[in-house]
Amino acid sequence: MPSKKQTVGKGRLSRWMISTSLLFLGLIALQSSMTPAWAQEIQVTGQVVDAEGGMPLPGVNVVVQGTTTGAITDVDGEYAISVPSESAVLIFSFVGYVTQQVGVAGQIRVDVALEEATTELDEVVVTAYGTQTKRTVTGSIQTVSADVLKDIPVAQVANQLQGKVSGVQINQRTGTPGEALTVRIRNAGSINASSEPLYVVDGFPIDGDLTGINPEEIESISILKDASSTALYGSRGANGVILIETKSAKAGKTEINFSAYRGVQKLPQRGRVDMMNGQEFAQFKKETYEDRGVAVPEAFQNPAQYGEGTNWYDIMFQPATIQDYTLSFSSGTEKARASVVAGYT
Repeated sequence: MPSKKQTVGKGRLSRWMISTSLLFLGLIALQSSMTPAWAQEIQVTGQVVDAEGGMPLPGVNVVVQGTTTGAITDVDGEYAISVPSESAVLIFSFVGYVTQQVGVAGQIRVDVALEEATTELDEVVVTAYGTQTKRTVTGSIQTVSADVLKDIPVAQVANQLQGKVSGVQINQRTGTPGEALTVRIRNAGSINASSEPLYVVDGFPIDGDLTGINPEEIESISILKDASSTALYGSRGANGVILIETKSAKAGKTEINFSAYRGVQKLPQRGRVDMMNGQEFAQFKKETYEDRGVAVPEAFQNPAQYGEGTNWYDIMFQPATIQDYTLSFSSGTEKARASVVAGYT
């Protein structure tokens, strides 16, 4: 028979083991309750097709809203993505199609049909062969409409394009008023030959530049930047082509338009070179002769007599007024149309 002391010891040991087991089970339950949501992700699959033809769309971006988790559809339009919960929202986006947001709502398969963004794809673009819809154009073409250019008060068309077209550098070579600007499409195309692009106005190539075209008579400008520019114009379009479409008269309608603007051109003080005034220059010349040990000429012996001298910057860069007037007349019938534009700058 065990002693009383041994019996009590065994009882305490049993109670300790039971308490330890309960504590261990409590920790497991607590850990389960603290398991993050992402550890219980749901695998969602599906297919993305074209809403009109039902064809699979490869390369569609599928992203979980509010996260960086994403996937891309394969050649069959199929995708697989892990979502954090049953209430997650998937965002489907693809170039040329309307972006859609679809809730998972507890489903493990979500199929989506994307609709084309017809507003952007049906935009008309002028090309070497006439006009095409934007969806059929495969070359690098950028179009600038008259609505973008009309509020820019400049004397040349090239000035209106500055900063409006990517990949096109337009610079002014000298400060001579009215001089043609240098236009380079995707940098210079030749070392020895000309790098100027080909200018085509209403389907007819022209020699020279854009200085003879009144900005008020332009309807749209399209810039062909890649090899598509040589499809019709050959080697002449090697440096790119600028297609200009002018405003035309409308049948049964007569219009008379007049526009004018006046402004002041002024060189800002900021950026000018800090020049010496008359006294400072005479002092500089005097010290130069003294450092060389040569007699100082009489003209520089007394620098204080010149004072501030003449500010040649103010004389050369005086504020200049600029004026521009344009009068246009257009009229047409079903058989004949005419348009005349007169401008004075």
